[in-house]
Amino acid sequence: LINCKVKEYKGVKLVIEYVMKKAETDNIIFIGTSEHCFIDKEDKLLRLKNCMPKLDEKLKHLANEYISNK
Repeated sequence: LINCKVKEYKGVKLVIEYVMKKAETDNIIFIGTSEHCFIDKEDKLLRLKNCMPKLDEKLKHLANEYISNK
């Protein structure tokens, strides 16, 4: 099983945490993260609050939820 959570979101950079567990035992096999940014067709950084405000709010909510559950 792989669980993914939004660990951090600052408007431009998004960090996703992955926790891989063995289904039969629930033992953690791997914990990792990946970092992402959003760019336009000219490879310029995008701020989601300007072009996709609903997604921006959802990612902020998920990041706050991650912090609250730690």
